[in-house]
Amino acid sequence: MNERIRQLAEQAKQSALDAMIKIADKEQALKVYSETYDTKFAELIVAKVLDEVATRAYVSGDRAWSDDADRPWIELEFGFGKLAEMKK
Repeated sequence: MNERIRQLAEQAKQSALDAMIKIADKEQALKVYSETYDTKFAELIVAKVLDEVATRAYVSGDRAWSDDADRPWIELEFGFGKLAEMKK
């Protein structure tokens, strides 16, 4: 596994552990862990890709990408970020 992916997986794992630690029922705790891990891992990957796109757009001078305008819409498509929270 790529080292950057491994780091994101570790961050997702920690978020999932934090989410399940307060749940007494073992079966429910495992379900929360699994759901939290999957969601957080996906969000971290999308966020990292968006960071890379923004960096490359800046370096190349690409004016077609606007981090301020485009990032929130991409995050919304994947169900997280400011616009997704507003939609809920």
